[in-house]
Amino acid sequence: MCGDVVVPPCSQINVPARSTLDVVTVSRGDDWLLEAKQLHPGVLAASTLLPDRHHGIAVCVVNATPEPHVLRGDTCLGTLSRVDVSAASVQPDSVLAQTQSLSTAMTKTEIIDPIPELMQTLPEELTESRRQAIRQLFE
Repeated sequence: MCGDVVVPPCSQINVPARSTLDVVTVSRGDDWLLEAKQLHPGVLAASTLLPDRHHGIAVCVVNATPEPHVLRGDTCLGTLSRVDVSAASVQPDSVLAQTQSLSTAMTKTEIIDPIPELMQTLPEELTESRRQAIRQLFE
């Protein structure tokens, strides 16, 4: 992250971030996938496709709690994996399979509802009312 950020209650914002990977090199043409991560109970960094650069990037963060949450500038928002979106070849293989199935579904013009899968990634300790608030944010 780039400095402290306040995530308002029951909202999502794009948080300015930077990559700390030494292998990110400009002009290679690769993109990076940030894996979803719980930063704090009820505060989640969303899976995000990021460009091939260290600075000037942003990650979507969701605060499903009724209180504002301060993310410190030194917070790790997640793990990056190299992806090649144009060729649909993604590292690791599990993400490759998901990307290929998504690509196949898109060519069949199916409408894919990501909400059930996103809801399964929520922490178990969330109350039903918080789960419903998050579902409303997703929708």
